[in-house]
Amino acid sequence: KKEAMAMKIKLTTIMEQENLLENLIKAKGYEEVAVTIGMTSDNVSIIVKDSNFDQDDAVMIYSLCNDEINATPDNVYIQAIS
Repeated sequence: KKEAMAMKIKLTTIMEQENLLENLIKAKGYEEVAVTIGMTSDNVSIIVKDSNFDQDDAVMIYSLCNDEINATPDNVYIQAIS
């Protein structure tokens, strides 16, 4: 029971972090964003819809991830689609 409760809390925390990052990135002007955070790793995957995505956009997203969930750029993977 304890293990199931701990897993539920971890899942809830991850979902909250994913929603937070999605909303913050959308607030920066991106229409569509999907964020997934690894349950057993520190990896963060982000897909943004932006045909003009450049290095400045990536730096801004890396900074948000670092500021909000302490994710290092080494663990953040960003894919831009048009």
